[in-house]
Amino acid sequence: MEYKFAKQICTGMVLFIFAIRAHAALVSNGSFEAGNFIDVSKLDVNNVDKKTSLPAGSTTITDWRLTGHSIAWIGPDHPRVPLGASEGDYFLDLTSHSIGGSGGVVQSISTVIGQVYELLFDLGSSSAYGKNSIIASAGGTTRKFEGIPKGGNQWNTFSLLFTATSTTTDIAFTGLGTDYQGIYIGLDNVSVEAVRIPEPTSLTLIGLALILLGYRRRRQESVRSD
Repeated sequence: MEYKFAKQICTGMVLFIFAIRAHAALVSNGSFEAGNFIDVSKLDVNNVDKKTSLPAGSTTITDWRLTGHSIAWIGPDHPRVPLGASEGDYFLDLTSHSIGGSGGVVQSISTVIGQVYELLFDLGSSSAYGKNSIIASAGGTTRKFEGIPKGGNQWNTFSLLFTATSTTTDIAFTGLGTDYQGIYIGLDNVSVEAVRIPEPTSLTLIGLALILLGYRRRRQESVRSD
């Protein structure tokens, strides 16, 4: 009887823990699908890249502002490598498409003071360009992430936990590099989710369930040994 009760508690707690993230869409246009995309290959017959080069300060990509130096907003059927989006049809290359350093993007989202959030994003890398680096920051928390490709173009998902200190929080990404020659820093599929921490009562129930399961296991072992 106690084993069945403990199993029910553990099952419920596992489901609860997996449901602690709230899935409200806090980030707008996280896969960079919306905005005034202009395919430069249609403007210049000598340029085959399916992209738009954007300078710092640009707000051409809906709900995002560009920082640092210029970046590339890349569309479908890009001929190099080839590169493709991890979500949707469009993505960013944060390397500067001019000498002087890499660029970045920032968006302000609504947050609750004291609430814990998880910032998730996909970092694109390619063995054709080697290892790359990106700085992600939110709510005063900053961390460097590296993409080490093991093959052709690939995407890896990374996350950053932060606690909101204001009702508005900037989420920002900055590529690390000097120019686009030989470097590629892909960014796509950005999202933020609120993380709900289990209350002490829930943690107590988990502990009780584990104790009961341990007690049941010891009893079974005792019976077998007899």
